[in-house]
Amino acid sequence: MTEAGATLSSPLNHVLLCSVGAGSPTFREIDNVPPDRTAFAARDADYVLTLAANAADPGEDRALHISSARRTRAGLRPWACGTYVSHRADVGCDRVHEAYRPPTWPRLTRLKARGYPDNVFTLN
Repeated sequence: MTEAGATLSSPLNHVLLCSVGAGSPTFREIDNVPPDRTAFAARDADYVLTLAANAADPGEDRALHISSARRTRAGLRPWACGTYVSHRADVGCDRVHEAYRPPTWPRLTRLKARGYPDNVFTLN
């Protein structure tokens, strides 16, 4: 985390670590909802990490900042226990399955098929 914060590729990038563990006032209610009643699967997490890559100038090469954020994510990945898709812009199929693991994934798949049969929300 310290290295990531010290090597940001832009002054507009950030590394945000939020507590979601037991006793966290923000997420204290997570444990009061059964796992099969919500899409929030990573209930065993103590923290949520958000990395943001932003160019200070619209003319900058965005790839530099994106690759910097991805390197940081890869370096911190060994400590991860899941992913939270509301904090992601580049969610691939593997990350979606990681975020919505059982029992969540099968239930959400059924709900989406019933509620959105034309798959309107294709980028999820």
